[in-house]
Amino acid sequence: MRLDRVNSRELFALARSVMFRHMESCPDGPEPIGVVLADGDREGGGLTRGRVVFSVPILLPDEQFVPLELLSARAQRFPGQRRSRLQVSRPAR
Repeated sequence: MRLDRVNSRELFALARSVMFRHMESCPDGPEPIGVVLADGDREGGGLTRGRVVFSVPILLPDEQFVPLELLSARAQRFPGQRRSRLQVSRPAR
């Protein structure tokens, strides 16, 4: 994934939103490997649509794949650990 070609803040926010909606609707479903995001029809371009994927996707030119490991804040802080489900870390008080 080339983060220099996309707005990474928008990309990760949309990918997390897609993943959280999936987890809310299918909490006991199969384990996804990531999210595929696509450009929409709105003015100015930008990523507007997304779907959860369960196997390695074949991408169209306007699509970006975001692996599950990049969506987890914990996985970014502790790269050696792998989580089975997306977990949200809470700041220490």
